[in-house]
Amino acid sequence: MGAARAMTIILYLFFVYLFTITEQNVRQRRQISPEQPRMMTMNGHLIFQTGTNHNITFRSTGGGYVNIDGENVQQLATLPKYTCICEDGWTTSGSSPMCVVDRDECSEPGPRCSADPSVPCINLPGSFTCGQCPAACGGTYSEPEGSFSSPSYPNAYPANKECVYTINQSPGSVVTLSFTAFDLEGSTNCIYDYLTVRDGNLPTSPEIGTYCGNNIPPAISSSSEYLWLNFISDFSVASNGFRLEYITNDAFGTGRVLGRFCGREGNPAPLLSTTNYMSVRFQTDASVNATGFSINYRQDCGGVLTEDNGEILSPNFPNNYNHSDACAWLILAPEGAKIQVDDALRNGTLVNLGRWCSNQTPPPQKSTSSQMVVKFRSDPAINGNGFAANWTSDCNRTYTGTGGKIFSPGWPGNYPRNAYCEMSISAPAGTYVTLYFNSFYIEPHSTCRYDYLEEQPPPLRASGNKILIKFVTDGFHTAPGFRLLYTS
Repeated sequence: MGAARAMTIILYLFFVYLFTITEQNVRQRRQISPEQPRMMTMNGHLIFQTGTNHNITFRSTGGGYVNIDGENVQQLATLPKYTCICEDGWTTSGSSPMCVVDRDECSEPGPRCSADPSVPCINLPGSFTCGQCPAACGGTYSEPEGSFSSPSYPNAYPANKECVYTINQSPGSVVTLSFTAFDLEGSTNCIYDYLTVRDGNLPTSPEIGTYCGNNIPPAISSSSEYLWLNFISDFSVASNGFRLEYITNDAFGTGRVLGRFCGREGNPAPLLSTTNYMSVRFQTDASVNATGFSINYRQDCGGVLTEDNGEILSPNFPNNYNHSDACAWLILAPEGAKIQVDDALRNGTLVNLGRWCSNQTPPPQKSTSSQMVVKFRSDPAINGNGFAANWTSDCNRTYTGTGGKIFSPGWPGNYPRNAYCEMSISAPAGTYVTLYFNSFYIEPHSTCRYDYLEEQPPPLRASGNKILIKFVTDGFHTAPGFRLLYTS
C-alpha cells in the first residue's frame, strides 16, 4: 500500500513537470521575434509577413513551381483568397490585384502639408511632396534705418495675406517712412487690399492713415519710437505691392538751441522755429522739485513752394484758424510757366487777382508770370474753418531742337487734377518728329473719357516737323502719368 502511494506521487510529479515543460515550449513558440518571417491567416487570406527591410523569397526545386496548398505561387495573385499588400503610394484597380495604380495622397482626407500657412500638396508617382512655403512677411525692425516690402515684391503679392510690421526704435527717437513704390488693389475706402499705418506699436494705436491704389503715400513720421503697419490682401485681385524705407532721428533734433530756461523769473519770451518742427526737452535732477511749466503752441503758416503742384491749407484746417494770423505763400513755378490756384479764399501777387472772404468759393485764379503770392489774414474777433487750395503750374510748353524729354506735370509723382496741358514740339524745318513713350500710366477708361492724352502710344511719327500734344485730367483719380522722348 505504501509502495503504491509512493508510485502515485511520483507519477503526479512527472505529469506536472511534463505539463510545465510543454507550456514553456508553447510560450517560447508564441514569443516570435518581430524580425522573424512568418505566415498567418487574416480574414481568410494567407498573409506573409517579415520584419523591417526583409523579403520573403520562394524557391522551387528541380526547375518546377513552388506550390503552397497545391497552388502555384506565380498564380497566387489571381486567386480570390489571396491579397496583394501594396506599398505606400500604390493601390489596385478594379478586380485586378496588381499594385500598379498611383495613389493620389493629395486628394485623400486629412492635411498632407501645412494648413497654416497653406502649402500646396503635389502628387508624384508612388509618393507626394509639399510645395514651397509662402513668402514670409511682417516682422520687427529695430535697426536705426532700413527697408521692407510686401511679400513677393516686386512680383504680385499673394492672396489672403496679413502682414504686421513693427518698427521699434530706442526711446527719444522718431521714425520717418518714405515709400519708393506703391501699387495695391484700389477701392473706395480701401476695403479690399490696403496698408494701415498706426502711430505706436499696437493695433489699437492712433491711425495715421490707410492706403490703397497706386498713389504713393506721403512721407509719414511717428510721434514716438514706434510705428505699426498692417498689410491686408483679399482673395482676388493682386498688384505689385509696396516698398518703403525708414530712418530714425533724435526726437529732440540737432538744430539750433532757441533757449534754455529755469528758475522763477517770469515767463520766457515767445519762440519761433525756423522749420516745421520744434523739440522741447525737460530735464530734472535728483534733488529739489517745483511746480513746473505749461506751454501753449500753435502752427505758424506760409512758406516758399517750388513743386509743380500742391495744396495750401489755412492754419489748423479743417478746424478754425487762429485769431490775428498773417500768412504768405510764395509759389515759384518753372520759368515761363503760369500758376493756377483753385478754391483759395485769399490770393494776391504784384498784380492783385482778387480778395475774398465769407463762405463763397472763389473762381480759379491764374498768375501772369511764373510766381504767385497767396496771402491770408485774420483779425482778433470771429474765426472760421479757413480754406484749402490746390495749385498747379501751367503745363503748356513749347519744345524746340532735334530731341528732348517731355513729362506729365508732377512726374515722377502723380499728375494734378483738372489739368489741361498743350505741349508743342517744333523741330528744324525738313525733319519729322517721332515720339517714344517709355512710361505711360493714366487713369483707365474704355473710351479715355476721364484723363487722356490725345497722342497715344506706341511710337508716333508726325508728317512734318511740328506736333501738338494735349493732356487733360478730371477732378478725381490721378496717376503717375507719362514720360516720353522725341527725336527728329
